[in-house]
Amino acid sequence: MGLALNEKRITQTSKPWLDVLVAALIMFGLYLVKRYSYPLFHGLSELFSIVIACGIFMIAWNTRRFFTNNYFFLVGIAYLFIGFIDTIHTFAYKGMGIFRGYDSNLPTQLWIAARYVGSITLLLAPFFTARKLRAGRTFMAYSVVSFLLLFAIFYRIFPDCFIEGQGLTAFKVTSEYIISAILLVSLVFLYQKRTYFDPYILKLLTASTVTVIASEMSFTLYTDVYGFSNMLGHVLKIVSFYLIYKAIIVTGLDSPYSMLFRDLKIERDKAQQYLDVAGVMFIAIDTDQKVMLINRKGCEVLGYEEHEVVGMNWFDTFLPERLRDVVRASFLRLLAGEIEAVEFYENPVLTKAGDERLIAWHNTVFYDENGHVTGTLGSGEDITERKRTEKKLNESEVTFRAISASAYDAIIIMDNDGIITYWNKAAERIFGYTLDEAIGKELHTLLVPQKYYQSSTKGLDHFKKTGEGSAVGKTLELSALRKDGTEFPVELSLSAVYLQNRWSAIGILRDITDRKQLEEKLQVISLTDELTGLYNRRGFITLSEQQLKMAERTKKDMLLFFADLDKMKQINDTLGHQEGDKALFEIATILKEVFRESDIIGRMGGDEFAILAIDTTDETRDVLIKRLRNILDNYNKPEGRNYQLSLSTGIAHYNPETPSTLDELMAQADTLMYEEKNNKQH
Repeated sequence: MGLALNEKRITQTSKPWLDVLVAALIMFGLYLVKRYSYPLFHGLSELFSIVIACGIFMIAWNTRRFFTNNYFFLVGIAYLFIGFIDTIHTFAYKGMGIFRGYDSNLPTQLWIAARYVGSITLLLAPFFTARKLRAGRTFMAYSVVSFLLLFAIFYRIFPDCFIEGQGLTAFKVTSEYIISAILLVSLVFLYQKRTYFDPYILKLLTASTVTVIASEMSFTLYTDVYGFSNMLGHVLKIVSFYLIYKAIIVTGLDSPYSMLFRDLKIERDKAQQYLDVAGVMFIAIDTDQKVMLINRKGCEVLGYEEHEVVGMNWFDTFLPERLRDVVRASFLRLLAGEIEAVEFYENPVLTKAGDERLIAWHNTVFYDENGHVTGTLGSGEDITERKRTEKKLNESEVTFRAISASAYDAIIIMDNDGIITYWNKAAERIFGYTLDEAIGKELHTLLVPQKYYQSSTKGLDHFKKTGEGSAVGKTLELSALRKDGTEFPVELSLSAVYLQNRWSAIGILRDITDRKQLEEKLQVISLTDELTGLYNRRGFITLSEQQLKMAERTKKDMLLFFADLDKMKQINDTLGHQEGDKALFEIATILKEVFRESDIIGRMGGDEFAILAIDTTDETRDVLIKRLRNILDNYNKPEGRNYQLSLSTGIAHYNPETPSTLDELMAQADTLMYEEKNNKQH
């Protein structure tokens, strides 16, 4: 099929009124120049066209690897040589005095030669929409043609086009009509190949060709090379060059050809590895209070195997009985939107052996598009031993120093003047300051980012008197500074201790950079199908419902495709589930080739896929289906395949004037899909 734009619908993002204003200013400026000096007007107008022609070539040449439609590549090469001939035409114009011994006939001959090259190029270009174009041979062909034309003109072989005192020759006028006829035929060919072009680009190409025809007609009327008809023809030429330039800009630069889908499966595998080696436990709980995910550390803390935890009610199984009702009630109120999520808190969990472990939790809450909570993800650190250690620290400073020296976390003591009095080995490793560099320094100046400095020092006077503060007795997540000035996230547990008749603050800090990165990866994993890398059912529905709301506001049509892999059970039964998984992965790859990156593609489960094609109308339906079948055929061509890939599809149209819900669209598409599948079986 060879669709030129991989079926990516292109929208115009520029402001039309601004384009019109700029064009009007340019044309008015050229008019003023023309009144002052026609040779200057002619030189500037041709210069605009030459610059645009060179721009067309450079864009087409440097983006040629993105073109599946070689229409634009052929035009790009041709316009380089057209611009070259137009440059000589500019230098040869009446009044320039560069080519001695030649009159106004020379620039007119050069003009006609360039227009023949341009019109014939546009006539041939539609035939290269799906054909391979050899850049070297094409470049050489245009070089030879241009050389022969220039040779014929300068050695007076080329027919006369203008005679001083008489005006245009019959050859020149006839040529303009022939060129216009060629351009009209090229429009017919272009329309026949319209499925290879985005509608917006097709309009630009059509407008450019029509403008060229108008320009040629204007050049049949003048008798004076400084006359109005000559001026109008040059203005229209500028417009036509600009329109085709804009078409190639949109095709070569704005359309995202080189964008590739991220390999979500690899990212998921990496994230799972990180989860399993993480030093904290990760627990995901859904709205039914059941555990959806737990990592290796979580299993170690609880004393269970993973399969014993996943699917169990978190509150009934893993919380001490005295806390279940209270914590469950808070969770239910959170789901109902009655309270805000508490990001940091401590509470004990019950192990398989019946012991309690105190966990410091950091919670992330998942929301749907309506702002409703759909689950929580908690990262928890077993702080049972740390809490015991902190208690012992209040009893013996010697014991505290012995333990903190070998601690993994940074342990820092600040006196009530804000001066650092203790700095352990982990603090040296985390922050980069040696013991000598840190002791005796003002803590807030050394470690606190400027944005937190004022608030962190504000309560120091109150702490001196009472040992109380907004952060004391809590576990907080905030940012800190290393010696090299970099800012990074830390988790801080702050306690107050009365030492030597003065209040001091003991801070235990952990670098949580890796944990924050893991949390971000988990949010991606929760929406992704592991096998295909597409969105899973949850991800597809979440994103699609957002798009439906946007389409209703912006009045954009969409198509919802349901696709089912034919004979999936037969593949699994005869060739094995591993081959079945391979077939599903191939279908996912095919769907990525057929649809745009902006479209939403998901695996709904088993062998069913769904695609929401954004900003797509019924007119595009057949194009997409044809493209899907062609790509399927290409996958099925290699000899030796054990089976042929085949899809049954159903398509539902979303009309913003009579909006439907996602469930309604999915039901309609699903019904049509099964109708097609049943027809295949009969």
